[in-house]
Amino acid sequence: MQCSVCSTEGFTEKAHIKSKSRFQKFENDKIFNILPICPRCHYYFDVCKAFTLHNEWKCWVFSDKANFYSADEILFDNPFSNFMYAYPPKIHQKKINRIDGELIMENQRKEFTVNNAGSPSKYFSDLEIILRQIGRWDEHNQRPLGRKITSEMKIIDE
Repeated sequence: MQCSVCSTEGFTEKAHIKSKSRFQKFENDKIFNILPICPRCHYYFDVCKAFTLHNEWKCWVFSDKANFYSADEILFDNPFSNFMYAYPPKIHQKKINRIDGELIMENQRKEFTVNNAGSPSKYFSDLEIILRQIGRWDEHNQRPLGRKITSEMKIIDE
């Protein structure tokens, strides 16, 4: 299976957009809430809170934090910090489109961290301004232009 973040082919884990622990006891946490993510991306998604889905753009948005601390207080680099955003591989787009916007927004509010930008909505607004300035904004569709991450952790602008 292909990772929905970095496009790596191989083993993937089931990543919950809304954290499994935030569901009620008998509420189904699997329907329209799980995406395949490789173990590396899953760690940065769950533990570091280094990226989230954007509920309208339907792409991954990455934290601008350059570093994170591990559970045992070891500082390590954030490999996504310079990417800003990336779209999932096309094979996963339909699944992402079915994820409820409220689940995505809860993930943004509770499971996404950025540098001093305040709320995720403020961060997204600032990101949109930057993308417009650097010519990476699609005015017609009101979202970032196509871009993906390769398994080698490189950006390919489409």
